[in-house]
Amino acid sequence: MAKFIEITVTSGTAHLAGKKLINVEDVSFGNCSAANTVKLFLGTGAKHIALTTTAAKGIDVLNACNAAMTANPGGIKAKVQLPAGVEITAVAVA
Repeated sequence: MAKFIEITVTSGTAHLAGKKLINVEDVSFGNCSAANTVKLFLGTGAKHIALTTTAAKGIDVLNACNAAMTANPGGIKAKVQLPAGVEITAVAVA
């Protein structure tokens, strides 16, 4: 299993775009909270990372995150492989 997953964020705002790393050991649960939003809950669930995606592709992003987190062998970092046409447009930590 990978130690980190790498997510590429596409955004018109330069400092928001780019590759983001998430520590897999911190993720306790993931779900789609809306058609275009995936939340990865951290630790006991008090905090989460929200990934906003294009159109109604939240389930595709969640499946890609799950596949990256459970990759075997995962190595140090596993890249989240999104289906064609699917992009993550924003990341927020709450």
